[in-house]
Amino acid sequence: MAVFVGGTVIPDAGLETPNSPEPELVGGLIAVTRRYWVPNSNLAAFLAGLSTADTDATWTDAKLVSAGVSQVGDTNAVKQVEIRYEPPEWSFTIIPEGVTQEADANPIEVPYSQGPNSPSAGEIEAAAADGIEAVLVPMPIYRRTEQSSGSFTWSQDNIIDNVGKIDNAPAGMTSPSAGRWLMTEHKVTERGGVISEQHGWQYNETGWDTAVYKTAT
Repeated sequence: MAVFVGGTVIPDAGLETPNSPEPELVGGLIAVTRRYWVPNSNLAAFLAGLSTADTDATWTDAKLVSAGVSQVGDTNAVKQVEIRYEPPEWSFTIIPEGVTQEADANPIEVPYSQGPNSPSAGEIEAAAADGIEAVLVPMPIYRRTEQSSGSFTWSQDNIIDNVGKIDNAPAGMTSPSAGRWLMTEHKVTERGGVISEQHGWQYNETGWDTAVYKTAT
């Protein structure tokens, strides 16, 4: 059954997003990034259909080098799959092995009634009378990228890797609060024997609904 993103019907086979493709030209060579919205129910089949022998449909010298999965919307019904194609001669810089961590405050607008400090009915009514309908609430995103030599098994399970699940122990984070971090991103790139693997988590002060999201294993 089809699902929706922002009023757009997403068929079971997936749909290329409005900001795709995204080609890059360096030294006469073209690499391209494509993004697709894929229903969660068809994600495994979509990923199983990918192969490192695949070439881009338009820029056929570019071969698949990476695939990443991230969540779309707040229902966990749709994932965004980002696929990267590069020609074998594409020039790039390999970052030394190690770990990179970053965080973004990521303020998101929410209805005033759902804002921090649980506003009372009287406060909500007063805010509405003043024309206040929404407030900005920080929902930080934490990302961790690990680069190492070796290989990555390009299986659908390894790519999905708990995306869209509550993670009570995000890698590299000290004393995270249980139930408040949702894994929303996973991207893997393999070049010249170097594996770059990035995970991303989004924080929710009030916790994530366990009726909607499963807990990471």
